[in-house]
Amino acid sequence: MPRKVRLNLKGKRFCRLTVIRFAGIVNRGSAWLCKCNCGAEKIIRARDLMSGRTLSCGCLKRSRASEANKGDGNGMWAGDEVKYGSLHDWARNNKPKPEFCEVCGKKKPLDLASIGHTYSHNLDEWRWLCRGCHMKTDIASGLRAISRREK
Repeated sequence: MPRKVRLNLKGKRFCRLTVIRFAGIVNRGSAWLCKCNCGAEKIIRARDLMSGRTLSCGCLKRSRASEANKGDGNGMWAGDEVKYGSLHDWARNNKPKPEFCEVCGKKKPLDLASIGHTYSHNLDEWRWLCRGCHMKTDIASGLRAISRREK
């Protein structure tokens, strides 16, 4: 039976990968140690390199996925139609929690409150308040809303 001739891929580039050296036989095919642009090294089969199936160590897929999931590219993105609970979760994850209430300065359990009940993606409109200050702002904004309706 004739012996297969192995291609020498050393030094060749395939997208983000540069072939460093032959790594051995994997699944009856030649495998090569490659260095990615990100600095990672990975052993990849020659057929995956040459067919274009493998373009990087995995960093390309991760970067594309993270870009695709930002803003309106995310399947869960609701834009301005976001629900109350989801917006609270977003603000809680993005606005650092201080040690003290942002109004009275007391150290108590703190709640996240939307000042003026605008419920927007603007973190400047969110405050960490103790429960007493939170109730006062809710009552005050409720009274303002009632007075606006009566006019």
